[in-house]
Order: sequence, then C-alpha cells, then structure tokens
Amino acid sequence: MVYKMVSILWHGDKMNWLQSQTNVNPDTHTDVNPDINEKVDKIDISRWDARYPRAGNVVSGLNVASGSIPNTESISASMNKWDELPGIREVPLSDFGSAKPDDNFYALNDFQRSKRLTEEIRDSRSITPLIVVIDHEGPYLLEGLHRFVALGELGVRSFPALVVIDLDVEGVDYYK
Repeated sequence: MVYKMVSILWHGDKMNWLQSQTNVNPDTHTDVNPDINEKVDKIDISRWDARYPRAGNVVSGLNVASGSIPNTESISASMNKWDELPGIREVPLSDFGSAKPDDNFYALNDFQRSKRLTEEIRDSRSITPLIVVIDHEGPYLLEGLHRFVALGELGVRSFPALVVIDLDVEGVDYYK
C-alpha cells in the first residue's frame, strides 16, 4: 500500500487543494518513485517536457475537451512566477499517488461530486484538462482533484493537463 500526503493551501478566502508528490511506502518509509519525488535544487524543464508528451485529441480513450481550461486563475493566485510547458500534456496518474476517493476526500459532497463526474466522464467519453504544477519537490495537482479521482475510478492510466513550472522558490535554479 502506498500513502500520499495531501495539503491544503489557503489563498485569501479561496481554498485550493494541492496534492503533494510524496508517495511513501508505509513499511519502509521510503519514496516509491524517488526519481519523480526527489527534492532538487535545480529543475530541468526539458526532463518534464520529455516525461509529459503533448497530448493528442484522445488520452486514455477519452476525448480531450477543447476550449478554455477551468480555474486557470489559480495559477496566478498560487505563484508569482511560472512557465508553462507548451500545449496540453499527457500525464500519468501514477505520478500522484492514490486516486481512490477515500484517500482524497473527507466531505460527503466531495465524494458525491467525484461520483457524479465519474458518471459524466464515462457517459460523455470526454475530459477537460487538469492543471499540474511542477516545483522543486515534483509534480502536484493544482486544479482537478475531483476529475483525477473520477479518472482513477474509471481505471485510466493518464490524463490531459496544462503543466506549469513554478519558478517562485528561492534557491532553486531552473534550466531548459
């Protein structure tokens, strides 16, 4: 079994769920994917560009919804400096730990919303891209936790996402 750590970050009166990249084996207390989860003092943007290839019109058998990505204002609300990998990217669910509802939610309305989204995605065969941020600790979900859980319930292996590189952390160099 693998545990993931989830933190809540408050921005003014708006709460954003940030799912950390930490996947810990409870028996050994070690990272499950150390190459993904390793803290670094440099971020090689080209590494993430290669790891998350551009998505096509279909990802994991689901049509990628075109048009605007919801909640992009969370990017500027969460960081002062950032860069985006060009285009929508295909991101493996496995980079983020458990997608089970019980591991991500406490409130009944969150369970209900993710169940409703699971049914909507299954019926429409369509998914709106999530927003993933990469910082010096690795990738995390900025927006789309309910969709992430719904996709996990559907058994997909990857999802479309806008991928943002957080350039805000002092003492961390970024290079392409």
